[in-house]
Amino acid sequence: MKNFLNKIFGKKNENLVNDVHLGKIAWTVACWMHVVLDKEKNINIKKYNQKVEKFSKLFLKQEKKRGYIEDFNDLDVRILTTLSISCDPIAAIELSKRNSFDYKKAKAFEKEIGYK
Repeated sequence: MKNFLNKIFGKKNENLVNDVHLGKIAWTVACWMHVVLDKEKNINIKKYNQKVEKFSKLFLKQEKKRGYIEDFNDLDVRILTTLSISCDPIAAIELSKRNSFDYKKAKAFEKEIGYK
């Protein structure tokens, strides 16, 4: 992914988080997205994407605080948001069920990372 983005944006806009780690946490964001945001019936796509982006940024802050990543930048947030939105919704819902990640746990996770 970095080579592709470097060609488009130049080296200066290189993401800081390992691509594999972004791919793994994208599934967590996708599960949250399908458990919580799917409950909100009257939400337009722009607001939906903004909420996912906000959640992604706060989640990366939490990952940094916990020591799982050294730092992140806006490109990491955009990549995580894009990966999360592009995750297979059926697989994300199944993963949520398999891990007992329900609405109550999703809201607790929001509180933990400071999402309001």
